[in-house]
Amino acid sequence: MIKNKDNITSKRVKMIKRFSVIFFLLSVLTGSLLILFYYNEFRTDRGAIEKIELHGVELQERMIMADFRSIVSDLNFLAGQNDLQRMLINKKPGHRQALAREYLRFCEKKGLYDQIRFLDETGVEIVRVNFNSGHPFDVSEEELQSKAKRYYFKDTLALDRGEVFVSPFDLNIEQGIIEQPFKPMIRFGTPVFDGNGQKRGIVVLNYLGEQLIQNFKGTSVYSEGFWLIGNKPGDEWRIMYEDSEDLSVSPGAFGIAFPNAWPRISGAESGQLHDVNGLFTFVTVYPLETSEYYWKIVSYVSPEILNAQTHKLRNKLLLLYAVLLVLTCAGAWFLANAQINRKQAEQDLRKHRDNLEELVKDRTSELTVAYERLQKEMSERKQTEARLQLAKDSAEAANKAKSTFLANMGHELRTPLNAIIGYSEILIEDADDLKLKNFASDLQKIETSGKHLLSLINDILDISKIEVGRIKLHLETFDVRPLIDEVVGTIRPLAEKNTNTLEVHYASNLDTMRADPDKARLAISNLLNNACKFTEQGTITLNVTREAVNGDNWLIFSVSDTGIGIGPEEKEELFQPFTQADSSSTRKLEGAGLGLAISKRFCQMMGGDITVKSELGKGSTFTMRLPVNGG
Repeated sequence: MIKNKDNITSKRVKMIKRFSVIFFLLSVLTGSLLILFYYNEFRTDRGAIEKIELHGVELQERMIMADFRSIVSDLNFLAGQNDLQRMLINKKPGHRQALAREYLRFCEKKGLYDQIRFLDETGVEIVRVNFNSGHPFDVSEEELQSKAKRYYFKDTLALDRGEVFVSPFDLNIEQGIIEQPFKPMIRFGTPVFDGNGQKRGIVVLNYLGEQLIQNFKGTSVYSEGFWLIGNKPGDEWRIMYEDSEDLSVSPGAFGIAFPNAWPRISGAESGQLHDVNGLFTFVTVYPLETSEYYWKIVSYVSPEILNAQTHKLRNKLLLLYAVLLVLTCAGAWFLANAQINRKQAEQDLRKHRDNLEELVKDRTSELTVAYERLQKEMSERKQTEARLQLAKDSAEAANKAKSTFLANMGHELRTPLNAIIGYSEILIEDADDLKLKNFASDLQKIETSGKHLLSLINDILDISKIEVGRIKLHLETFDVRPLIDEVVGTIRPLAEKNTNTLEVHYASNLDTMRADPDKARLAISNLLNNACKFTEQGTITLNVTREAVNGDNWLIFSVSDTGIGIGPEEKEELFQPFTQADSSSTRKLEGAGLGLAISKRFCQMMGGDITVKSELGKGSTFTMRLPVNGG
């Protein structure tokens, strides 16, 4: 006993060691492959994002340069306009009005400028046209202002011919107050000279910057270290509200938000960099192709967005690794166990090799005993099968005798029932003549029960005759349509009793068929009767069509209803005798469950069949197929 315990303990220790080695090697290999795959996907995803961001800022740079060239072209055109030169020579009111009309047409056509102005050399507005949200108007002379103290007038007036002033990208200010809602604005100005080369004023365009800003949504743009378009609405246009002399320390300054990225972005023309705050892609734009005035366009991708895909991949790979670890653990345990068992088996094989012949003899003896026992069991099984076959033959003979008895008892069973029904009808008439309503009601119940019992007996006798082969076919050639009309006329009152609608659809090519008309009529009637019984306030539809299959012509009688439907278990036994769709002890509908069984047997005798498709609670469709030329 002690030796067995030592062997078990030794085997367990070996197994644990072998398992640990295999599990460690497999887990390291699996982890290395997953890490290699992760970093390959990480580099691919990161490279795709970088390319997209570089393309984005380059496209925006080209858009800015194209817009600025168009604006400078408009400005030079206005500065040399003929109407302006005529007004400088002769300051008659008519010349000013002509210039104002030209500004109005230009403003309306372009739709890019909030204001178009001409200021004289003293800074007084001579002509000003306001865009007015698409409805330009000429500002009256009484409302014109002096802009002599504004920075853009002074800077523009100091320029030489052909030079252009561009203001910082800021918000429009009227009467010293920032206009609400914000109206981003860039002012472009150039001096105006008369024919003698004398400087007579400036032309100023207030460019509507909102359209330009819309092109950069999703990108940070800053000027003088401040956001024009930022990550948070509160950061934008802080330059318009800061009073501190050192604006670089403002909360709206780019360098405060991104202190690590700012030195590299401000000190380089363009590039791309990563730091703890995310990915920055930037380019420097010189709208006027001068080094004094520039913008920085910065595309910023946060770490959350930058790492979103790789984090999802990482989580999936971690989950996969966990699953693989479980599988690896199971596999390692299986391999370790297999190796230990194999070695143990080899040892056992070597240990018992000497007494192998004795073991073979013992096994042979045991097999002989088992073989004899098996032969005995087989003999007993054959005897049991013979008894079961005898019992089966006896049961079939008894069932045939029962069917023969019921088939022969047809007349004896029907005669007394017909007498009961007949005398009930006579007594009902007598009760009606004597005005004995209570008796008439009871007699009608007797008549109804008798007819119901007679119908059950007829069905039982029919199924019994079928089983013993005493039903004969009487084939005739007849028109299909009149037979259907007769059956429908009989069934329609039953349909109306349950507030059902009975619809009948005929194909145009029904013509005639050869079959037993009584049995065909009975089968169709049973299908319609069942549909009416199991449907309330619904629709019963009879479709009669003709079709050819493999050269044979068939008549198809399809009866559909919207009734209670049939479950899968009941459907399997539906065509067995004494089976109903509602077979529960609480069912409301009467009947022995023989109608479908008889109808199917009749159809099969005529070379056809009946099939059903149904779903519980959604109605049923019974399809009866009969050959046109008889079975």
